[in-house]
Amino acid sequence: MARISSEIKDIEEVRILMIGDRGTGKTSLIYSLVTDEFQDDVPECADEITVAADVTPEQVPTHIVDSVFTGDNEDIIGEEIKRANVICLVYAVNDYASFEHVEEYWLPLLRRLLIRQVPVILAGNKTDEGKDDRLTDAKVEAVVNAFEMVEISVDCSAKTSENLSELFYYAQKTVLHPSSPLYSVEDGKLNHECVVALSRIFTIVDTDQDGLLNDGELRAFQAFYFDTGLSEQQLFKMKNFVEQSCQGGLREGNLTLQGFLFVQQSFIEMGRHESTWAVLRKFGYNTHLELREDYLYPLPVLPPGSHVELSSNGISYLEILFDKFDKDADGALSPHEVKGLCELSPLGLPWDPSLELQTLVQTNGNGWPTKKGFLSLWQFLMYYEYKRAISYITVSGYEFAMGQPPVQSLNVFRPQAPTKGRERNVYRCCVYGPLRCGKSCFVNSFIGSHQNVIVPDTRLPIDRQSVCVNCIPGSIISGTNKDTFLILEEKAEDPISSDLIIITYDTTQGYSFSEALDIKQDLEKFQHPFMVIGLKSDLESARQSTQLQPREFCHRNNLANPLFFSSMGSEKKLQDSFSYVSRIVRNPHASHSKGFSDWLLVGGMVVMVTIVLGMIAYRSRSFSMKK
Repeated sequence: MARISSEIKDIEEVRILMIGDRGTGKTSLIYSLVTDEFQDDVPECADEITVAADVTPEQVPTHIVDSVFTGDNEDIIGEEIKRANVICLVYAVNDYASFEHVEEYWLPLLRRLLIRQVPVILAGNKTDEGKDDRLTDAKVEAVVNAFEMVEISVDCSAKTSENLSELFYYAQKTVLHPSSPLYSVEDGKLNHECVVALSRIFTIVDTDQDGLLNDGELRAFQAFYFDTGLSEQQLFKMKNFVEQSCQGGLREGNLTLQGFLFVQQSFIEMGRHESTWAVLRKFGYNTHLELREDYLYPLPVLPPGSHVELSSNGISYLEILFDKFDKDADGALSPHEVKGLCELSPLGLPWDPSLELQTLVQTNGNGWPTKKGFLSLWQFLMYYEYKRAISYITVSGYEFAMGQPPVQSLNVFRPQAPTKGRERNVYRCCVYGPLRCGKSCFVNSFIGSHQNVIVPDTRLPIDRQSVCVNCIPGSIISGTNKDTFLILEEKAEDPISSDLIIITYDTTQGYSFSEALDIKQDLEKFQHPFMVIGLKSDLESARQSTQLQPREFCHRNNLANPLFFSSMGSEKKLQDSFSYVSRIVRNPHASHSKGFSDWLLVGGMVVMVTIVLGMIAYRSRSFSMKK
């Protein structure tokens, strides 16, 4: 038989309190359970009994607490009542007065003292001695219905062990697998919160997003929280049950959401709450049907200066998620498709709604994020708000889709900690420069949106501020085969965590580099690597007013030669330019005496030398043949 994976993380213990009149057999019930035999001579009150956590499948310790009622110790019993999370209220079935005291004293006392919902189990002990004729099943049922905290009534015997194990099993079950959060007995249907939680789970399991669970999805769902899968016979029986009992539960042989909810409700109505709870807890819910804190935030508190980014597994999962919701397969997520993505999580939109995605990441003509833009967006979120990002990745079903804990969706780099062979792939570059030097166009060209940047009236003192993030394929970056995600942030207020400071100037204005050096001097206190970029290189350049020209300045200060950049360049030239930035930010302390322009020159020289050597070899070969 399949075993339910039912470890419970939000309940630290089960504390069972035995209360009732003297002589009803509370202590005898405890001793018979513990010793597995009935004892005629037991103390008036048993010591607290603890059942270790490793004895129970739920891995939760159980404490059984006895009490003795003397008539004047209500305050002491009251304190124990407040500490308990389930109460066994014992009466003797052969003593009608003890049952009357349950209705007239004990249950009203519990109603008065309990400030939170604590389940109560009525235990009618001493069935071996016969039942009082006045104690009918109807009267017991009336008491159960009159007091909402009473979960169930069990007749038992400490002497013959009748229903003894069941009594304490029910006591544990009412705490570990309560029915009240899931199901309304009065309405005969699932509670709203339960429907919302199960609907989210259905959406996660529905991997092809067709609104149905096919056989493969049902087997994957079963295997996720069972040790074994779903056999053909089990699958047939379940579908047959749904088809006969739930109209609209099946469509073309596949399970609908209505059918899925019906199956879970049937488990509850059959008393198999633990099955539904196993599903809910596996997907992160606590006993209040709220997502657990440890589920939402699986990472420990990180020290200042830590860096978090998506791992290769995390990127693979987000690619799956993108394809899952890109229903029209147009390579971008429309607002409607993003809305479907948000339905996976009660947390709502993963990113701040005020973010204008078309100015942050790569989008299509409609301003909808492409797959590349989607991945870049998530690296951006992970960099700045990793708690929010990892919460959404977890809640959206990472563990179900990937078969591994959500922490494996990311890489964490702690300051001064060994990287264990891992490389960072996300870098923050802060871009500074004089007013109107073209830095906004430079930043926006990184995502191909520089054509949409509106040039303001030159008479107005406007200084634009942009942030863009994009991915540079590892295949075009010299020295690595890893994709590099760059976050270009214009005029960052806090460059402390920056990996590279980019100083830009306008090559067409003779005073621009001088102003850029003033900005650089102000930023040197952060002790970050620098690089220089000359903008508007497609226009006629002006000699700079500084004593050292930009190229010589960089050489004297051991900086890479300046990159000369034009946002009007071809896509290939733009890609090459940002590839050069990526190479510098990945290895800022290496010798970069040759700038981007120099590398182009060197490449051209290599080609020319190759051609000359080829011609010499050809002529030598021809001469030899003639001889």
